[in-house]
Amino acid sequence: MKGSFACARQGGSLLALLVTTGLMPVSAKAQDTGAKKATLEEIIVTASRRETNLQKESRAVAVVSGDDIRRAAIVDPNAVQNLVPGLTIARNGQQLQVFIRGVGDKTINAATDPAVAINVDGIYYPKSYEGSAAFFDLERIEVLKGPQGTLYGRNASAGALNVISARPKFTLGGFGEAEYGNYNNIRATAALNVPISEAVALRVAGQIISHDGYLSDGYNDAQSQALRGSLLIQPEADTSLLLTGSYAHMGGKGDAGVIMQRFGGSAPVATVPNPANRWAGPTDPATIARLANTNAGAELFTFRNGFQNLDVYTLAATFEHRFEHATLTMIPSYVGSRFRNYSAAALMVPTYQDTSSHQYGLETRLSSPGGSRHKWVVGAIGMGEDVKDYYQSGIPLFGTTMLFLPAESPRRDDRTAAAFGEANFALSDKLRFILGGRYTWEKKIVSGATLSVVGPLGGLPAPFNGALPVDIRGKVVGAAGALNIGGERTDRATNFRAGLEYDLTPASMVYATVATGFKAGGFYNDAAPSNSYAPEKLTAYQIGTKNRFFNNRLQVNLEGFYWDYKNKQETFLGLPSFGVSPILLTQNASTAELYGFDLTVSASLTAKDTLSGDVEYNHTRYGSYVVNTLLGVVNNTGQSLVRAPEWSGRMNYRHTQPLGDKGQLLFEAAMRFSASYWLSNDYLSLGKQPAYQIYDAWLGWQSAGKRYGVTAYVKNIGNKAYYSGAVFSPSLTDAGVGIINDPRTYGLRLRASF
Repeated sequence: MKGSFACARQGGSLLALLVTTGLMPVSAKAQDTGAKKATLEEIIVTASRRETNLQKESRAVAVVSGDDIRRAAIVDPNAVQNLVPGLTIARNGQQLQVFIRGVGDKTINAATDPAVAINVDGIYYPKSYEGSAAFFDLERIEVLKGPQGTLYGRNASAGALNVISARPKFTLGGFGEAEYGNYNNIRATAALNVPISEAVALRVAGQIISHDGYLSDGYNDAQSQALRGSLLIQPEADTSLLLTGSYAHMGGKGDAGVIMQRFGGSAPVATVPNPANRWAGPTDPATIARLANTNAGAELFTFRNGFQNLDVYTLAATFEHRFEHATLTMIPSYVGSRFRNYSAAALMVPTYQDTSSHQYGLETRLSSPGGSRHKWVVGAIGMGEDVKDYYQSGIPLFGTTMLFLPAESPRRDDRTAAAFGEANFALSDKLRFILGGRYTWEKKIVSGATLSVVGPLGGLPAPFNGALPVDIRGKVVGAAGALNIGGERTDRATNFRAGLEYDLTPASMVYATVATGFKAGGFYNDAAPSNSYAPEKLTAYQIGTKNRFFNNRLQVNLEGFYWDYKNKQETFLGLPSFGVSPILLTQNASTAELYGFDLTVSASLTAKDTLSGDVEYNHTRYGSYVVNTLLGVVNNTGQSLVRAPEWSGRMNYRHTQPLGDKGQLLFEAAMRFSASYWLSNDYLSLGKQPAYQIYDAWLGWQSAGKRYGVTAYVKNIGNKAYYSGAVFSPSLTDAGVGIINDPRTYGLRLRASF
């Protein structure tokens, strides 16, 4: 409560500072002759499947512009959360766990679906890890908060993360950027744009990242390479075909968990303290000593061979033709991946995963032409994903043995079809009415089996090394004692969005909307028929206002929201129906509610100075929700959602100092803060992350014409240890396994463009 109250005061102080600091200088200089030079840029988004000025978009959208991406050097999804309050992105191994306002999915294998859809250039990525290496040569990133059931559909019940890369242009150009920093961080990013003819243009971009592990024994490292090629064929102004292909590889040791520092509660049971280094890895001597102190025999277990090996392939074609009264868009696509991982994300419970996914999709839509008074879009989409998944965890029994839990699903098929439409009708010059709907059909077929076997300590992935003998429906044909984890289900849903928009002035709009969302049910790795969970449904109410004042020098946007969940899907560590050992369960909480507001303020104080800030207040509560965790039956009724701080926000100041024909200096400082929040739904006292503040800074130089630049940066200046997730189990007494964020990093970037 103290942390929440402190951040509440901090949020109020930030609001007051933004408003007073923004209004006073702007109003004082509104009559200056140079006032027109100090303006905020216009931002165009495609959240509604059409180009719209952000200030005229009634969806809750947070945008990270291309300039922001370059200045903050966003090269992975984790960095996006530093710029968007209410967004949390954690890793479990290479799996991304994306949460918006405390709603997401603790994805660790193929048995669960994300609640936040990740889309790259309009293509849905079914596995969260597939988008990890797409963050280079970008135009912008859009974070859509709230259900996107009308236009996005599958697995977007909490929102969507849209990544938009740079398109080919009919001009010769490009850039190269090199970076070096601590932890032996080396990054090289480059793009080349070539006009082949008056009708054909090619853009090729790539990125290489390498850094040592942030953990003491080399885990949380990076070894990745990515390449993207785009060919634009535009024989005439009204017709275009964009062909895009990409490949990405991610290797290295991968991410691992750490022993989480005790935040409070009763006196520790352990006589050996937690590691003094918050980033002590799983094989650090201090970690092993702490584990062995309360778990006899833990010193026999060493985890030294962790690895990850991820390959992602994509192919897509975007055909567009503008008719007189409509624009036709067709997007066939393919997203494929192979992911192999031996992970210490849970410390003493190592996991091995081998997953391959192939998704084919086709989206077709008609939309109103640009500049239309009435704006609309209608379309249909079909997708099919085929997955093969082998997952195994090992639980030390200490002494010389380990309990192995292999689960194999040679078939995890997901078929989705939907028809959708949305219109924005102009009832007058100032008043517009929104109405949209979507019908979704989704079928899941899972076959597979699980088996519990005692084997030699440290023998993962033995004794099975690849396959349990099961047929296509999960019927065991050769392994005694194996249990069927298969199933088949079909879910259908009709979602809608409705609302009103009204222009108070040409630069001020108010709006109110109601929208629904849907996430299909599924199956987790428990014995059938106890392995199924139902769809979750959400109704979200939104009211807000977007404003520009003083000749576009001050922007103030405010949105209030209320989300009402039914059968909210929750994933946690618990005992399966066969009661042998813990697995990750997915069950439905009967109800959950969220309400609060988002405030965004940006002020161009002078032609050289910009101040901006965001504050989110988010009050969350479960309705009836009782779970049987490893630690016993826990009544979570009335508890707040996990990873949902009541207050969070950020503040950014940017200064540009002209140097005449020698270019300009650029300085930027940023602070983000969060109130306390729960890390897991065990709701243990040592599982609550205290309130924190994180500070970053950049100092750079750009040549005249902005062709060359150099930037020095430091992130997490205070080297603050803070966590985005945790796991608690009897295997680790009086402590937890934490997903820790990055320590202090610093370095130098060089950029040249032409």
